[in-house]
Amino acid sequence: MKLDIHLQQSQLLYLVRDDENINIKENNHYRFLCFDHIVQSIMLKRKNHQLTLPHQYFITLPLLFMTPKKVIELGLGGGNILRFIKAVVPDSQLMSVENNLQVIQCFEQYFNPDNIHIDINCQAANSWLAQQKTVHCHWLIFDIFQAQRSDLESVELIQQLLTHLTSKAWMTINLVDLTEKQLNRTLRYLSKIKQNRELTYFNVPQYKNIIVHLHPTIGVAQKEHSPLKPHQFNRWQQLWQHGISLS
Repeated sequence: MKLDIHLQQSQLLYLVRDDENINIKENNHYRFLCFDHIVQSIMLKRKNHQLTLPHQYFITLPLLFMTPKKVIELGLGGGNILRFIKAVVPDSQLMSVENNLQVIQCFEQYFNPDNIHIDINCQAANSWLAQQKTVHCHWLIFDIFQAQRSDLESVELIQQLLTHLTSKAWMTINLVDLTEKQLNRTLRYLSKIKQNRELTYFNVPQYKNIIVHLHPTIGVAQKEHSPLKPHQFNRWQQLWQHGISLS
């Protein structure tokens, strides 16, 4: 996708000036959610569940190994990951924790055309976690890492989440725009706090995303255990082979 060209050809649908300066644009094919003029999410209008950005394929790699019944995502954005999961696992129970009411309203009005049901909690992740004794889910996606605030603040929240997660649950973390020093420090810290899980991470080519999966011990991916279609399974399997494991 030639993102610059698509944005130049798009029209403004929505604009709110606040701390994140949210705006929504669209052209004939795509709808864009932007924070401070940085594209956060892209939806293909004719096939809204399709993944549209490279790092999203790496985020959804756990689908090689499981068919999750309950997925919790911290950080809603445009809902791309949850729309995709609902398409491949129609019976899945989806939850999102998002502290920005404007983002939630934008999702409901512009990025949920099929009206899929997501249990959305409008509060900060740490406030939500403080209300939980145990976090019961098969997969927790952490997509609110904010290096510009404090990478250590985010990993401390991740540590708290790990202590609340059931032992067989996966956790996926999207690390964005870290310096090499921040990345190395974060990976070392995650390796120390991962408890009985394994850590596998992926560099997303030509993007500033590092995707980390903290997961129980797994064997070889098998098609019968995955909800992905055969062509998807083969593509995801090739991506998994590029992962780097930390002990």
